Amino acid sequence: MSSRLDVLRSLLRSTARGAGATLASSPLASAVRKLIEQSALGLGRVVVRDEQLTAAVARGEEVTAATVVSARGCLRVDVSFSDGELLRMALFPEGAAFAPLGAKELSFRVEPHELAQRMRSRDVMGAIAGEIARSLWRPALARAPRSTEPAIVSHERDRLVVDLRSVPEVRWAMRQRVYSALVELLRPRALEVTEGGLTLLLALEGLTRR
Repeated sequence: MSSRLDVLRSLLRSTARGAGATLASSPLASAVRKLIEQSALGLGRVVVRDEQLTAAVARGEEVTAATVVSARGCLRVDVSFSDGELLRMALFPEGAAFAPLGAKELSFRVEPHELAQRMRSRDVMGAIAGEIARSLWRPALARAPRSTEPAIVSHERDRLVVDLRSVPEVRWAMRQRVYSALVELLRPRALEVTEGGLTLLLALEGLTRR
């Protein structure tokens, strides 16, 4: 896993450097703004419904049944696997850390805390992160080849941290000029668990009209 993560991080740094020159282009910014204005993203928020999150987790390897429910400030996750294991955990959003031409990270606190260290917990979080990315950057990912591969997730004590650039569709978008700019410019400024789903409140970096 560590070697795969090192290779991916190197690829992401290289892709980000390539995108850097495009961000200063006003025609490019105009194209990105048009993509946003033609979608619901122009409203400044995106809701990732429980049904979407459940379906994403259910597509995971060896998963036989899954449920994701938004309740009391967290995502409550129940997953059954083909070997009989049952995974039950709560994920509490703890923030977003988005850097220009850098990491696009989301973090969640896990309860029970010890589950943050388990590979299956990370795979489930990776599947959820993939659905978040597809909703956040929908205009950029609409033509991307779909993948069930989860995002790469790391754990820090009782937290799971995921860089959305590791989602396969996002990696594809970052190789496209306009789409990579949209990934760089559009970020969540807050995550809130609301009735029926996870709400992303959006910020549009560098797209303010003058």
